[in-house]
Amino acid sequence: MKLRLAYNAGVHWNYSNMLSALLLTACGLGWVGNVAPTSAWAGETSHVEVRLISDVAAVTPGTPFHLGLLYTIEPGWHIYWINPGDAGMATEATLKGPVGFTITGPHWPTPHRFDDPGGIVANGYVKQVLLWWTVTPADDWKPSLTGESGGESGDESGGESGGEKALTFTAATNWLACREACVLGKAQVSLTLPTGPTEPSSDAVIFGEARAATPVEADATDSLATVTTQTVGNVIHVSVAWKLAVKDIEVFTGNGADVAVDDLTVETKTEGALSNTIVNLAPRLLVKSSGNEGTRPSFPLVIAYRIDKDQQTDTRRALTIPINVPPHLPESTKASKPQPLESETH
Repeated sequence: MKLRLAYNAGVHWNYSNMLSALLLTACGLGWVGNVAPTSAWAGETSHVEVRLISDVAAVTPGTPFHLGLLYTIEPGWHIYWINPGDAGMATEATLKGPVGFTITGPHWPTPHRFDDPGGIVANGYVKQVLLWWTVTPADDWKPSLTGESGGESGDESGGESGGEKALTFTAATNWLACREACVLGKAQVSLTLPTGPTEPSSDAVIFGEARAATPVEADATDSLATVTTQTVGNVIHVSVAWKLAVKDIEVFTGNGADVAVDDLTVETKTEGALSNTIVNLAPRLLVKSSGNEGTRPSFPLVIAYRIDKDQQTDTRRALTIPINVPPHLPESTKASKPQPLESETH
């Protein structure tokens, strides 16, 4: 768990609060209790309701489907993305299912940037967000009367093929909800699905909205940009050639506890019907590396945008670009300030 806390007179989190939170976490105290999938608010102090939902009403062998944790957030409060920003704590979520199922995810919708008290900039979600997984039963999986719990998010094998008539999936999550003050919360929720022909559930529309809000891979066929990257020293230059004119660019770095990103710069220019965005960033290792390039950390660079003449829907979109930390980057040192490439100057 990564907990980022900043001391500021305008924020209720301070060093005493941080110590208390860590002690409560270590002792298993001070957290919100488990939440049933159909429950109301998860206690008076959590400010977040969590349910586990599916986009199908029944499961068919070999047919992928989606499960998701739906967070409903009390007005005025927010929870955090994988990189919470200047302060906060990344939301964490895991999903377990029966043996014979491959689970990948969670997939994170594009966050919003907002100001916490005290001038702290944070990345996260308000109102409602769905963190979702893709679940694939094995082709040779056959429903039967027995089965065991097996696959887990990130488990590509899913275990040996087996099956059961009623399939139970269990998700666990913890989060930090903030307004003027911050409150830790956690929940464990389960969902049981029958086997049978695949049909959309009543929650399928929520998944459609979540997929539309999730960044598209830069090299995907439906990507609206061509991306190139170049590393000069310890600075990574990312060039995004858009296939149309864009506006309202926002950049998020999904770096974890092992990498910091220094002096990120963003510039977008539009000429006629096309735009070009240049992102310069200098990642810096915060932990000791083995020196093996294959073990070097990577993180997503998310670029949110709107299409410039899309006045009818003004839909917020995003693409994600994998950033690999250069193998020669030194640990625990201040990175050089990014400078534009000569070809970028005008």
